Amino acid sequence: MPVICDMSSELCSRPIDIKKYGVIYAGAQKNCGPAGTTVVIVRKDLINKDTILPITPAVINYHMVNTASEQMYNTPATWSCYMTGVYLEYMNTKGIKFWEDLTIQRSKKLYDYIDSTQGYYINNVDPAFRSRMNIVFQMAKGKDIEKKFVADAEKVGLIDLKGHVDIGGLRASIYNAMPIEGIEALINFMKKFKDENP
Repeated sequence: MPVICDMSSELCSRPIDIKKYGVIYAGAQKNCGPAGTTVVIVRKDLINKDTILPITPAVINYHMVNTASEQMYNTPATWSCYMTGVYLEYMNTKGIKFWEDLTIQRSKKLYDYIDSTQGYYINNVDPAFRSRMNIVFQMAKGKDIEKKFVADAEKVGLIDLKGHVDIGGLRASIYNAMPIEGIEALINFMKKFKDENP
């Protein structure tokens, strides 16, 4: 059975053995470019007209897309495609090991701080399964203080820290484009907030 994987949050952040997957799908806006582009890697044996369902839209009919000579079945977001290409070229000058090391360094720094706060900030995810890209956490004092945290963070330019709509809590998304200075700024804010809101 082919494995189909959404790698939106991890593609280009670590070495991946693509031979293990039938299809890899990733929104480029996470690690490899601006919004509006999706990276799809399909194993050749799955690009087969005999496996396409009649209801498959042309835009994801990979056999049709792959065998089209000059016709496109959608209007691509050309600027996003171009910028993704530019960014991937830049990433390639550094090499995937550079991006993996940076990802580990950033996430470790933030997790280490959260874990050091004696439960003021809480991350209940088993360390073996913690994301390097989306660091989720809650505050022991509950939702009201979390709302204040988000509002105060926005005042100093730290935006989009509100957790996922289905889960709540707080979330720091630290994709490839996030410099280590961004993590340091967030930690400094978290320390100050903790001191001012004991």
